[in-house]
Amino acid sequence: MSADGPSPTCHACRGPLTRDILSLGNQPISHRYLANASEDETRWPLRLGCCDLCGLVQIPEPIPAAALVPVVDWISYREPESHLAVLAEVVAELPDLPGQARVWGIGPHDLPLLRHLAKRGLTEHVVVDPRADLDIRDGREQVAALQERITPTRTRELARRRGSADVVVARYLLEHAHAVVAFVAALRELVRPGGYLVLEVPDCAPGLRQLDYSVIWEEHVLYFTASTSPDCSPTWAWPRSRS
Repeated sequence: MSADGPSPTCHACRGPLTRDILSLGNQPISHRYLANASEDETRWPLRLGCCDLCGLVQIPEPIPAAALVPVVDWISYREPESHLAVLAEVVAELPDLPGQARVWGIGPHDLPLLRHLAKRGLTEHVVVDPRADLDIRDGREQVAALQERITPTRTRELARRRGSADVVVARYLLEHAHAVVAFVAALRELVRPGGYLVLEVPDCAPGLRQLDYSVIWEEHVLYFTASTSPDCSPTWAWPRSRS
């Protein structure tokens, strides 16, 4: 993918990432609104690659998290919620959950799911505090910083201090992770032996199939489909081969 250096490796399976499937050149951050037309605008290379081994579509060289922090404080992010009642029912019926199951929520998009779980009797919740638990001081940087601050060392200490979970839920975070294998390993540190890790990611298959360029966003490093979604078992090594 680069004529003057080694080819990057897949963020997930570490396989060779030798194919550029789309290059958009240097682009500005989508939420960096200029105060005036003469203001300098930093641009970053934006391109998609596809892993030769597992087929996961991804941004090979993510923009640093610090550069993704909005400069304004009025930006908000919304994710689909109409399916959460069904998802909560699935989670509540997972085998071998104790009567007072303990649920960890990782990010801001987990709160609606926790409310649905409470209606089904799963009322013991622990929610990561960005400031106290992850040293995220500015609310504007929360989305960009979560994937960077959630490390195995931090979550191991969190589990020691606040107790592990029967279920850990993380909605719409995995696709942001620059070091995705370490990110999932960090989440697993919060789960008790025999517990569950519930991950929700966007299904990018329709957009990729239809060549919908609006799917591409500098904050989304990974573009999952059903065949490239993660396997989070204890021996996790990421997706199966496309063969």
